[in-house]
Amino acid sequence: SSVDLSASPYFPAIGNQGGLNSCAVWAMGYYTTGFIHARANGWDEAYLGTNTSQLMSPAFLYNVEAAGTDTGTTTLQIAKIAANTGQSTWATMPYDGLDCTSWPSEAAMREAPLYRIDEGFETAISRDPDVIKAWLAQGSVLPVTVGMDSFSHLGPDDPVITSTEFEPVFRNHAVTIVGYDDTMVADGDVGGFKMVNSWGTNWGDTWGSGGYYWMTYDAFREDYHSVFR
Repeated sequence: SSVDLSASPYFPAIGNQGGLNSCAVWAMGYYTTGFIHARANGWDEAYLGTNTSQLMSPAFLYNVEAAGTDTGTTTLQIAKIAANTGQSTWATMPYDGLDCTSWPSEAAMREAPLYRIDEGFETAISRDPDVIKAWLAQGSVLPVTVGMDSFSHLGPDDPVITSTEFEPVFRNHAVTIVGYDDTMVADGDVGGFKMVNSWGTNWGDTWGSGGYYWMTYDAFREDYHSVFR
């Protein structure tokens, strides 16, 4: 079986975090909250990325949490703000990949409570692909933290991190799991997860994925992962 939530018109267009250490915000506070709000509000132009009133603002969440220092955040910190404070749309507070100091305007602060995740988020710490597949099948995209060292194995015509390539080192980058495919095969591994990065559509061009990559189930089993929905 397979699921690809990134094919939904409610899944936000691929974005680029630019020069800020804001990957956790993009994983949790752009792709994940953006998908939730787009689906809830019928924003079927989110996938285009041109109607910014149908995209959520990563700038709102990052600048509130970072408080002027570009030291990064965690997905848990961003989940708490999204649940308790909410966030504005991109149209009200556009993202600037070099600006972590601008405070949200009065309009952004007034808009944010309209887009709270009132039910909060559920989390799981697992290395079991079946747990992740079940959540994806139920319609949730899932922010997760991975180690960027494994990205070195991606390259021309090779969009997949396999169990022989996975490096269980310090987890230092947040991405979002958007789907799975039980039939994909790579280096003898069968089945894998589709993931989206926040480095723009040009990242992944060498392997034809335009911002996406894959991790096999066997690679996923190599380490525990904290995921939210």
